Amino acid sequence: MKKISYVQKSVPILILVLGFMLIGCSGGSTTPAGPSDIVTITFDHNVASFDVSDLGVVIDIPQDAIMEGQIVPLQIQVAPPNVPQRAYSDSICNRIGWVGLLNAGDPDIHLQDEIRVAFPLEDKYKPSTIYSVFRYDQSDGLWQKTGKRAVISDDGLHAIFSANSFGIWGVFKSVPLTVEITASRTTAQAPASINLQALVDGGSPPYAIIWWFGDDSDPESGISVSHLYEIPVTYTPCVIVVDAMNRQVSDELNIHVR
Repeated sequence: MKKISYVQKSVPILILVLGFMLIGCSGGSTTPAGPSDIVTITFDHNVASFDVSDLGVVIDIPQDAIMEGQIVPLQIQVAPPNVPQRAYSDSICNRIGWVGLLNAGDPDIHLQDEIRVAFPLEDKYKPSTIYSVFRYDQSDGLWQKTGKRAVISDDGLHAIFSANSFGIWGVFKSVPLTVEITASRTTAQAPASINLQALVDGGSPPYAIIWWFGDDSDPESGISVSHLYEIPVTYTPCVIVVDAMNRQVSDELNIHVR
């Protein structure tokens, strides 16, 4: 496996992540990957660093991350199944990568300090870009925003972040606000009743949606509308969408009435 190259960037939130040198493996042991693509590493209160080549994961565990005398068999899995692709906070976000860090031992053992994790993403991203980190809540089946950030490594293929608890962690990027109009038909004989729908995605719900129909009628609001075109001519209805953060997008199409 190619070593993950940590980004050299003076961002305060990354100091702990980037300043912790990878030193191979000490103070713990690993179980090779099986058919389920889960690797178990075992660590105690001593400092440890693991390069899990089978998964493309590097984990740095600082000294006293758990209490003396405790031992944790940590199950690591890249892209655990059956978790949502999207997260909702101030805006709609799409998952770009996720990793499971599950305590397979005593459930009463908790992290006393953050562990540093680098894991592979689903695609290649711009190096040094920072994205939001979410933690999966198994009780309600939703991603919860943590306030943490992940940085993209300089190979563009890995995310680096710090985890303060066991669980499933995901890195997400915001989905831009977009809108597209669909029509029940775009060519019709007059008088023609046309159903229009706005396909809205991204941004920050709730949305304000306003329609102009390309004639002398008053505008209307709503995700879908119906309008009667009486005169044979080409009309250009338009929809404008404004989200909760006051971002605005629009779309239009031509309706040919014969």
